[in-house]
Amino acid sequence: AARHPHRIAGMVIVNAFLHLEADDRTRRLALYDLLLEEDGLERWADQLLNLMGVEGHPAIVRGFHRSLESLDPAHIRGIFRQQIDWDQRPDLQHISCPVLVVQGMRDGFIPGYCADDMLDGLRDGRRVVLDTGHLPYLEAPAVFNRVLSDFLSGH
Repeated sequence: AARHPHRIAGMVIVNAFLHLEADDRTRRLALYDLLLEEDGLERWADQLLNLMGVEGHPAIVRGFHRSLESLDPAHIRGIFRQQIDWDQRPDLQHISCPVLVVQGMRDGFIPGYCADDMLDGLRDGRRVVLDTGHLPYLEAPAVFNRVLSDFLSGH
């Protein structure tokens, strides 16, 4: 959207960050460092699911734990370490399309200031806060789809 604005008519951002403050960055790095510890994969998964606020959704938890069998811990940690060092806030000024920022009120994985930063930097952004955790499209698909449909029909 920032590099090729002519290709993007609208954008939806769901529980994402463009940068993390120092304390949040330190905590997040420690979480992802669990991936390289002996038996750290399960601890990482449990902590992550708790932070995401989805532990009350057994199907999500089962699916996530099932995915651990095929997960490459070093690869996941490496991708996250690249992402955490990339501050994308300057790119916001180049986004000209309407943007819907969806925030889950029980998402402890993405700090609230992350949505604020996005909205402060966007020309045409609006926020919707849902009574979900980090995965509203799985936790409350009907509500999420209605919000998405309303946004898309308006643009």
